[in-house]
Amino acid sequence: VNPEDLEAFRSAVSAVREGKVPQAIVLRFQRADGGTVHTQTTIAGKCDERGNLQYIVGTFTDVSEDILREQVLEESEAKYHAIFEQAADAIVLVDAQTGALLEFNSKAHENLGYSREEFQKLKIADFEVLESAVEVIEHTTRIVREGSDTFETKHRMKDGRIRDIVVTAKPISVGGRVLCSAIWRDVTERKRAEEDIRQYQKRLQSLAVDLSLAADRERRRLASSLHDNAGQLLSLAKIKLSTLDELSLP
Repeated sequence: VNPEDLEAFRSAVSAVREGKVPQAIVLRFQRADGGTVHTQTTIAGKCDERGNLQYIVGTFTDVSEDILREQVLEESEAKYHAIFEQAADAIVLVDAQTGALLEFNSKAHENLGYSREEFQKLKIADFEVLESAVEVIEHTTRIVREGSDTFETKHRMKDGRIRDIVVTAKPISVGGRVLCSAIWRDVTERKRAEEDIRQYQKRLQSLAVDLSLAADRERRRLASSLHDNAGQLLSLAKIKLSTLDELSLP
């Protein structure tokens, strides 16, 4: 018996000696090749006609494969939970028929300013801005029917602020139920940056138009000024020529 299991084994034997019901425990045994066998062990007492304990009987069933499957499942669940919780985006599992939030990672409630306890009491319609409660159910039902959807929406935070969200959703089967899984990516800052760029481009375009108009006005002014100066010079030349003609007369 594995030394770490000896105490549990002794406790089970003592319980049987005290007249308690048969004890069931899992014991590990060392094989000759160095491997470990997990056994489901049942320890029971056999008594005589007077009820006196005569001897103790143990039955051992090899459950190594079952234990291995459980370990693999636990490791898989631990990896899934780590990925689920450490994801950069909010991830939720939604009841397509009610809009209730069945599972969600920390980002889902933190991004909207709720505690986990507060958030688990909500439904999608409680913070969805663009769709009514009926439209939310119709939308999730359509996602289940069509297989997937990616769309933009808006979510209201606990303090009333509005966030822009890109949703990627698809149906999954869990325990015989078809649910809707979704990833919510907050794109509020990206949209603000895009709007800032658009406004900046508009200002640049407006400035370019203003500069073009100013340059056109300056060209017209210069042309007019040159025209006026040329006219003045011609007039002066005519006067001088007329004076010379008069002086040259006998």
